[in-house]
Formats: sequence, structure tokens, C-alpha cells
Amino acid sequence: MSVLNVGKKSTDFLSLNAFAYLVCHTLRGALQ
Repeated sequence: MSVLNVGKKSTDFLSLNAFAYLVCHTLRGALQ
């Protein structure tokens, strides 16, 4: 596995994590 591939996977994971956090934060704000 190349370093570039690992870097892309971690970037995708961070993007997905940030997106999930944003969705959860928005839902929580809408429910209150």
C-alpha cells in the first residue's frame, strides 16, 4: 500500500467524520 493511498483513505475518513458531525449537529439543533 502506497503512502498516497493511505493519505487519501485518511482524508476520506476525516471528511466523512466531519460530515457526520455536521449532520448530527444540525439535527440536534432542529430538535431543540
